Amino acid sequence: MITQEKKKNNAIKRLVHELKEAIIFATSGCGSATAEQIDLMASSIKNAREMMCKNDNTVDVFEACEMLGVSKPTLYNWIHRGWLPKPIKKHETSIFFNKADIEKAKEHLKDT
Repeated sequence: MITQEKKKNNAIKRLVHELKEAIIFATSGCGSATAEQIDLMASSIKNAREMMCKNDNTVDVFEACEMLGVSKPTLYNWIHRGWLPKPIKKHETSIFFNKADIEKAKEHLKDT
């Protein structure tokens, strides 16, 4: 039996996938999208990402970078070096981190 949470996550995954396809189509020259339409699509993707990590103490790559005050390449470098734990993969293209791990890393940075 599929739980409500799993149904919600599957719906969010489909939405993210459809929005990404729409953006690719709109910006590839095949379609014509206004800046407002692209902004609306990007906002919808952001909202879907927030719903994916809501209520489970995780943060996405952008939030982790913001919390640590580093760029995405630096964040990935720290993961590769073992300074941060490997991220959690919730969707084929979306990774998240345990918020407590990022906060621990932030405290460690303050100490050094």
